[in-house]
Amino acid sequence: MQTSPVRLFLKITRAAMFMVLVSAWAGLLTSLAVFVLSAVALAKEPAKKGQQTQIIINKIPAKKLFGLVKNGAPMRPAIYGGYTRGCYAGGVALPPNGEAWQAMRLHRNRNWGHPVMIEYIKRLAIEAKKAGEWNGLLVGDLAQPRGGPMLTGHRSHQLGIDADIWLREMPEPRFTLKQQFGNQISAISVIGSRKELGYDKYEVDPKVWRDAHYKLIKRAASYRNVARIFLHPAIKKKLCEMAPKNDRAWLRKIRPWWGHHYHMHVRLNCPPGNPGCKNQAPVAAGDGCGKPVEAWLKVMRKRAAPRKVIAKPKTKRKKRKWRPRPPVTLAGLPGPCRKILMSGDGAEQIAKKYPFAKPTKAVAKPVKLRGSLAVSAQRKAQLARLAPPSADQNAKEKQAAPQSRRGKMKIKRPRNARKVKKMQRRAAKAKTKKLAVKQQPVQQNKRTIKTAPKPDLFDQVFN
Repeated sequence: MQTSPVRLFLKITRAAMFMVLVSAWAGLLTSLAVFVLSAVALAKEPAKKGQQTQIIINKIPAKKLFGLVKNGAPMRPAIYGGYTRGCYAGGVALPPNGEAWQAMRLHRNRNWGHPVMIEYIKRLAIEAKKAGEWNGLLVGDLAQPRGGPMLTGHRSHQLGIDADIWLREMPEPRFTLKQQFGNQISAISVIGSRKELGYDKYEVDPKVWRDAHYKLIKRAASYRNVARIFLHPAIKKKLCEMAPKNDRAWLRKIRPWWGHHYHMHVRLNCPPGNPGCKNQAPVAAGDGCGKPVEAWLKVMRKRAAPRKVIAKPKTKRKKRKWRPRPPVTLAGLPGPCRKILMSGDGAEQIAKKYPFAKPTKAVAKPVKLRGSLAVSAQRKAQLARLAPPSADQNAKEKQAAPQSRRGKMKIKRPRNARKVKKMQRRAAKAKTKKLAVKQQPVQQNKRTIKTAPKPDLFDQVFN
């Protein structure tokens, strides 16, 4: 039966449309396959020297890196970040002995600070001594040469504008340089012993406290660039009692905080011209005396009171696993901190312990093989993956496996374990038949440990 021209035309158009759709889908699938293969190739490509250095540094805690650098960054003074997460450039070291001060605990190398802080300490010490209020300052921790987190102790002191000033007067004669290094000399607490006063009482010890303490703290808080001074709540209460009614504006900067009965923690505002520095929230209005101080003392008494032991029925409860807070790395600090840390000879000092700056070995690109050679190489790679692991490989895997507190974690077997074993047996037989090579000893630490196969053509090409 003959078809009409209209039907023939419709069939031809349908076939043409079908071919167009097929070609479009084929082009889309090929482009997607090219994209996936290129992404896999980029992932497998070895990282360059700079990328490897950055990866290694990002895994090391920042406190270990900043603790290795022994001098300041040779850059213009600048501050980046906040008081508990930041760094600074252009640090200056406070001289161990000055006109009216001495730097203590010099073995920590924390007598560094921003130039604004160094000038503040010198000015406070000289003016207090000239006024006859304080013989000389004993200065504790300031900051590390380039700031950043510290290995021990403080969570703040990272921007070079925090300082611990002891509540102990510089003696005459002064401490020797040997006494300034080490922990032989310590600050003196101005809080009375709780064994004598009672565990629910916090009061200033009249044997230690003098009017000179009041005058020094008042002078330290009177400067405009001072943001806060942290002291024990009992000291804040004593200052509120001693301050006259017409001169209490400076009490607003005295903030009660845990500890701080051996020293006062002075914190300055961010110096002008440092947009990267983040100031703390402004202090609330008022002198901070009365109810706020009593609330602090109430909390401290509650914590210090001996707890009553109440017998409770034994119930099995799951113990929560304590997980420490992950350490701060360079990735968690402001961006300029990396440049500050590595500037000058900082990279050389860090490389003594973490030799990441050494040039890495060049990795040869794999040679493209064609024909039967490529097929045999592919077959060999499959056999190498399916071959049963040797004793050395098992030992390395056990060492590299993650460990828990109770011991090594168990490795789950795959669901198709029988198939895997069967394939491993077949691969082992094929390998013994086709890849029989001579054995030669491999020496490590001048002792023969195990024999290894002699590399053949494919090993030279792919390794």
